[in-house]
Amino acid sequence: MAARGGESCESGLCPQPQALEGISYAHKIEKHEASIDWSQTAVVIARRIRAFQPFPIASSTLGGEVIKLHQAQVLLQAAPLVSSPGQVLAASAAGVDIATG
Repeated sequence: MAARGGESCESGLCPQPQALEGISYAHKIEKHEASIDWSQTAVVIARRIRAFQPFPIASSTLGGEVIKLHQAQVLLQAAPLVSSPGQVLAASAAGVDIATG
């Protein structure tokens, strides 16, 4: 960088000092924060699954086993009235449908 000198400003990208006021520290995301709460809405869950990619990967438990969730898509169909959040409604090669809150 020092060898280039003023070249960086020629492209319109000039280094600027960071303001010392208004900054905050963001703590490292821990694995336990990526656990999915199925009582949340499908939209919130889908966003959380996207947010935890590539680390720490959203997760849940199924039959006592931890499963990792890499993708989610909100379905517009309503879940059956007898379903509860986290209940598996359907499973196929295309994916798994899970009831949410």
